[in-house]
Amino acid sequence: MRSGPQLSMSQAQVLIKTISKANIDDALRDIDESKSSGLDRFSSHFFVANWDIIKEDVYTAILHFFNDGAMYSPINITSITLVLKITNASKPKHFRPTPCCFVLYKIIAKILMVRLQTVVAHLVDPAQSGFIPGRQSCENILLATDLIRGYNWANASPRCMLKVDMAKAYDSVE
Repeated sequence: MRSGPQLSMSQAQVLIKTISKANIDDALRDIDESKSSGLDRFSSHFFVANWDIIKEDVYTAILHFFNDGAMYSPINITSITLVLKITNASKPKHFRPTPCCFVLYKIIAKILMVRLQTVVAHLVDPAQSGFIPGRQSCENILLATDLIRGYNWANASPRCMLKVDMAKAYDSVE
C-alpha cells in the first residue's frame, strides 16, 4: 500500500478527461507570441495568424498524441530543411535546420501543465517549495542558511547536518 497523498477520484478524472479542440485553442492563446521562436523559426504568432488554414492539422496532430500516446507521424517524422542565415552562404554554419513542430510541442506541454496545476499542490508536501504557485524555491535555501549560521555558537547544543545528493535520490523515487 502506498503512503502519502493520493488523488481523489474527481482529481484523477480531471487528469484523464478527453482533450477538446477548445483546450487546444486555449493553450495556443496562452503561449506568449512575443517569445522567440524555436529552431523552426515559427512562433506561436505564425500559428495564430494562420489558424483558419492550419487548425484542422494542428487538432489532428495534438488529439492523436493524447488519444494514441504517440506523436502524429507526419509531425514526428519532420524533415529538416536548411534555411539561410546569411545571403551567399557557403559553409554549413551559414544555414539553420528548421523542423516545424516546436509550437505543437508547446501546446501539448501547456495542456499537460494546466491539468497538472489543478492537483500538484495536493500531491507535493508543503515543505517542498519548487514548482508550486505561491512557493519559492529559494525559501528552503534561506531556511538552511539560517540554520547553518547558528552552528558555530559555543553554547549551542550538539548538531548534525547531512548533504543529500538529490540526483541519486530522484533516481530511486518510484
